[in-house]
Amino acid sequence: MSCTTTSLPFTISAASQARQLLRDDLSSAGHADETFIEMAELIVSELVSNAFRHGRPSPQQTLELSWHLDESHLVVSVCDHGDFHPLQPLHPPREAEGGRGLGIIDALCDEWTVTHDHLGMRVTARLSRSTR
Repeated sequence: MSCTTTSLPFTISAASQARQLLRDDLSSAGHADETFIEMAELIVSELVSNAFRHGRPSPQQTLELSWHLDESHLVVSVCDHGDFHPLQPLHPPREAEGGRGLGIIDALCDEWTVTHDHLGMRVTARLSRSTR
């Protein structure tokens, strides 16, 4: 599968759109493992939601989503135009409504990284094709 890159509107509904785009692409590539697809959807949803909640849009009011599937991993990346700040999973109280996104990503992925360049902040997550 080649690398897919798309711009999404900088709105909360972008997470739903990202999930559908990724699911369609994985399914059309013949990836039939429903557990893997659901994990990938959850990861992309959390990355896009976090970018919307904590980042900034591009001048065109978008954020960038890209993914690549190779023999061993799915690599998903989301870039917003916000400033760099160190990220780490939180441990919110049970009754908290938020704060679990990076913890979910950390639990599901083999690794995730944060980088910053002239475009903004990019969070990249790698999910093994052989799900845990």
